[in-house]
Amino acid sequence: MRNTLVGIATALVAAAALATAGPAGAATTQVVARYDMNETPGSAVLVDGSGNGLNGTIGSHVVLNGSYHSFPNIKRGNGGTIDPQHLDVVNSARLNPGTADFTVTVRLRIPSIAASAGNVMQKGQTGTKGGFWKIQLDDGKGRILCDFVSPTGSGGVWSAQVIADNRWHTVTCQRSATQVSTTVDGITTRIAHAVGDIANTVPLTIGGKGSCTATPQHDCDYFIGSIDYVEIQSAG
Repeated sequence: MRNTLVGIATALVAAAALATAGPAGAATTQVVARYDMNETPGSAVLVDGSGNGLNGTIGSHVVLNGSYHSFPNIKRGNGGTIDPQHLDVVNSARLNPGTADFTVTVRLRIPSIAASAGNVMQKGQTGTKGGFWKIQLDDGKGRILCDFVSPTGSGGVWSAQVIADNRWHTVTCQRSATQVSTTVDGITTRIAHAVGDIANTVPLTIGGKGSCTATPQHDCDYFIGSIDYVEIQSAG
């Protein structure tokens, strides 16, 4: 009887190990960076809470209150305004998706439809060698876009919901080998596209473009609103 019980116990342990191991060769998704946006007023360092040390800089025009970052209104229109101090900036190649499954989650609040033009964050932009990824607001319509562009393919998908309503929303942008998806407060829209390898040498900017001329053709696309946290994950 004892040998029988030992055999059963061994089989159960083996079965449990198989159940938790996942498919053979499956990549493990890990947190690359986590920005909790809880720096106190006057701070200049954007702290990576993941433990990976991907700290960045905080623009002096970003408003801090110890709980979230607020990005104030920026003059728009013909000619616009260039304000690099409107941005949080992180310079790390680890924030490139490469060819891996890649996920960006941000909790944000947008005051109104009128303020819903602009780029929430991006690493690279149109014309950047090696491609880019970005999270962008639909101009005047209050929806949000997750966009991944490589030299060999691209995929972008808008949210189904309007989120420019002065309420907090959680947005997750995800790129896999076969699709791009946008999830807002648990509701997902997706598109089937194989994007390809995205790897550039420019920094991640939170709050708008890192390179612009503030002309109608090269708007700085500054974000107006508040961000509670950003988390970036990769299976690479």
